[in-house]
Amino acid sequence: MFFAGSTILSCEEIQNVKKLSSNKLITTFIFPATNKGFYEPVTVKLDSTRANHSYMSAEVPFEADISGLTSQIEISENATIEPNSGQKIDFTRPVDFVITAQDGTKHTFTVTVTKLPKIDGASLLKSFVFNASDNGFERVAKKESTPLESDDHSYWIATVPSTADIKKLIPTITINSKATITPDLNKQAVDFTKSVDFEVAIPNNKKHTFTITVTKESAIDPVMQEAILLSAIFTDNNNQMYEAVLLPESSGLTNTFYIELPEGMDILSLTAKYEVSPKAAHNNLVFIRSEVAEKTKYYSLTITSADASTSTKYTFKVKETIVVSYSLGSTKIPAKELITTKPEYPNINYVINLYSDEFIGFNKNSLSIIGGNNALSFSDEIIRHNDIDNNPIGYEFTIVKNNSNFAFVMVFKLKYDKAEEGQIKLECTVIYHLGTGTTPPLEGVFDKSTNEHTFSLTNSQFLEFDLNNIMIETNMSYLPIYDLELISKEDNKIEIRASIPFNSRYVGNEQDPFQTTIIFNKEQ
Repeated sequence: MFFAGSTILSCEEIQNVKKLSSNKLITTFIFPATNKGFYEPVTVKLDSTRANHSYMSAEVPFEADISGLTSQIEISENATIEPNSGQKIDFTRPVDFVITAQDGTKHTFTVTVTKLPKIDGASLLKSFVFNASDNGFERVAKKESTPLESDDHSYWIATVPSTADIKKLIPTITINSKATITPDLNKQAVDFTKSVDFEVAIPNNKKHTFTITVTKESAIDPVMQEAILLSAIFTDNNNQMYEAVLLPESSGLTNTFYIELPEGMDILSLTAKYEVSPKAAHNNLVFIRSEVAEKTKYYSLTITSADASTSTKYTFKVKETIVVSYSLGSTKIPAKELITTKPEYPNINYVINLYSDEFIGFNKNSLSIIGGNNALSFSDEIIRHNDIDNNPIGYEFTIVKNNSNFAFVMVFKLKYDKAEEGQIKLECTVIYHLGTGTTPPLEGVFDKSTNEHTFSLTNSQFLEFDLNNIMIETNMSYLPIYDLELISKEDNKIEIRASIPFNSRYVGNEQDPFQTTIIFNKEQ
């Protein structure tokens, strides 16, 4: 049956009609690089979906103009979108895009665009270092200020040792965690004979170029950096010289020179001669402080290296004392001040040891004394000390000041006994210097029965023992130098043998040269 103006479909024809699509998705959303301030295309990402509403976002460069962005959007087949793809849109606020499916259902996509923070070189390149483990030295490259620098180009410089092989240096490069580096030079052997460029960039942002320049340090002359005081000698108006002695570190004092001057003498009035490192300079001696009770004054002297890179401050410990000496021609033998009185000479303050020919020719008029503004002199009384055979072995004098007895007594002591038939019996004195200094030296205790010289050292002195610091004095200056031989070294004892080859001028023979044993015991 047919009706005018109407079409009647059969059941079979109705089933063949296609079902309308309900798909309404954004499959691709891109801001092309043609947008102002863009350096590459930026893809908008889906963040979340709730029912018929989805949220999308994108981060664009700091320089981008988001007030008018064009986009390339792809959606589901047969669906439509509003606003349309390619349309310039203001994204300073979130923008809603509505997708309408073929069946008429709708889905809203809210797109939010944010700008990335402004990126500079410092935020991209954190550090550029040549590590010692890779190169044998440690150096850090630093940013260099140069007119060539721009917003997207930085210049860094590193200075390496003069001996470095800059054809194959291995840098350690740290960049922003979001960034990439091209080419990746991190932990790679690189030729830095010329400046090297690389780029660092964060996705969706502009690239930053870094130029690294490596220069070598000038070859350093170690001598030019030395600031050492080697010696210091002071001379008075009578050409009498006084030498300062560097105290050993075991004394607890660092860079300290010790000198004794006659009572009342001002070290600043003396002519100073300093031996310093080559081309180094020094200032004048400067007074620091005074310790009246100890009759000691302290001064300072600064040595500056030739290249002015190093300076060393030295302290001078100056003690006022009475200086006594015995003249032998042009040579003066200084007296030794006894801090602890020796039992064989009670109340003795000074001792001068003489060899045989010096002792036999002793002349009181050869004594000299300086101190107390030259108000000191020797008493007329001479006390003679004899050995058990009544041979003279010493002369004793009292030093007087202003015609009154003064608290210093000195003795001239013969170092040896006379042998039969006019020959001289060889004897020696062994002295051990602490460290490199000569104040105060230690004199060994001699046992005639065993021919042994024994020293007692503290633990630190024992640990710092140096065979080169042993000095041996004999009563005959023409004898050859001693040969020192280390016999044994134990935890608490060091034993050394000293010997002199045969010489007909003293008791001995070719088969039995003179020998003595030196023992150093560590104090318990």
